[in-house]
Amino acid sequence: MKKTTEWASEICGLSVVTIKSLAKKLTSKRTLLSSGWSAQRAEHGEHYCWSLVALASMIGEIGLPGGGFSFGYNANDAGAATSNGSRLGVMSATVKDSSPKYDKPYTSTPYFPTSRMVDVINNPGKVVPFKGKDITYPDLKVFVVAGANPLSTHQDVNQLKEALNKLDFIATIDCQWTATCRFSDLVLPTTTVWERDELIPYGNATNRGVIGMKKLVEPMYESKDDFEIWRLFAAKFDCDKQFTEGKTQIQWLKEFYDKAYTDNQKRGINMPVFEKFWTQDNAIFEYPGQNDFVRYADFKEDPDLDGLATDSGLIQLFSQKIANANLKDCPPYPSWMETSDWKERSSGEFFHLISLHPTNRLHSQLCGVKELRDLINSNQHEPLWINPADAKEFNLVTGDIVETYNAKGKVLLGAIVSDKVSQGVLATQEGGWYSPDGDTCLYGNVNILTTDRGASSWSQGPSAQTCLVKIKKYQGSTPNIDCFDGPKIVKA
Repeated sequence: MKKTTEWASEICGLSVVTIKSLAKKLTSKRTLLSSGWSAQRAEHGEHYCWSLVALASMIGEIGLPGGGFSFGYNANDAGAATSNGSRLGVMSATVKDSSPKYDKPYTSTPYFPTSRMVDVINNPGKVVPFKGKDITYPDLKVFVVAGANPLSTHQDVNQLKEALNKLDFIATIDCQWTATCRFSDLVLPTTTVWERDELIPYGNATNRGVIGMKKLVEPMYESKDDFEIWRLFAAKFDCDKQFTEGKTQIQWLKEFYDKAYTDNQKRGINMPVFEKFWTQDNAIFEYPGQNDFVRYADFKEDPDLDGLATDSGLIQLFSQKIANANLKDCPPYPSWMETSDWKERSSGEFFHLISLHPTNRLHSQLCGVKELRDLINSNQHEPLWINPADAKEFNLVTGDIVETYNAKGKVLLGAIVSDKVSQGVLATQEGGWYSPDGDTCLYGNVNILTTDRGASSWSQGPSAQTCLVKIKKYQGSTPNIDCFDGPKIVKA
């Protein structure tokens, strides 16, 4: 089938005239194609990103000021120069001079995509493709969750809950009473950033320097920082001395810093010694080109000398590596493919539900703070943006509670009528805390409804944006939302 403007118009909903006009603008003016990463969290989502790079290549402005393409331009500093400064080290995940204290050796793949968590628990020993290789799922028995809240952020939460019940033990390390804490056998309260000493890299993509985060108060109540928690874990296996190597936490921080300091001295980047750094709070890497940086300009000037991190060093519009994998759901070139729910979506019976990054928190973090929730919530629920025409059809106004559902479960969301979403499309925020009542979330965790399916057999990434739902006005009594209440203290 020819990929004409008429073909594209039927898929994307834009008129042929609009598509042709946009194409002329893209090629007549300096154009930067900028995108976040959320659109790839869908079936065949990696091809969205790849197609954007292909379009930028066709326009021909990669490596020119204000042109080309960028991902994470606003969130990841992608529009600024990256220093060649040494990044901070981390403690090894393996304990030196220790032998396993179990009978059977560990032979399964030691890693897997986190989006396949449920599949791993349900199918130990299963062999699946991942980035062109076969990996074998381990037989998981114990989960230790640190710095995460999968019962709010993972897809198809009701299915996840069933899988987690098959584990022998779940421990969660957190400083807030999240849904995952509520579901755990053991909860270990960790310190907040104000109660611990830390080193923080400055500049996600730019690597601008290091910031010293010194604790302001001693750990409150029984909370402990992660170093101490993992030291105590290691002590249970009689290997805490191997874990710490005889160093305190501040000594480990100094070691990480000193290594970066030594490496940067060789690279001509000046940093203060640790003692001075810890007093002044930061070390900023000064490096040439940071004020007149153009991404991929060096590559454009001399692709042989300044190649990209691809197999060929060039922008690849065809991948032999992916071709060799021979995957039905991931062609070796940028493609548009129908999703598994395409016929249902095209029928008009369902809404396409998009889950956005929250405006006042990072994923599920700080959802427990009422003042932040109140800035965006509708009627004490996570917001559901709906087009005025759709709202009229379902007799909805802003502030109504909307029962949003599919075969996976139900979620109660607060309506916000807005023309910012297209007709037939709904939008909400990901990361809402889980307040369960059977298969329903009373507060607004969209991941009750999202699909737990690998984006493709290549990436095995999440596909939450491929989500179809139905809606109706909620007619029940005021729901008892208790996910923000904290634990009930029972005295022995």
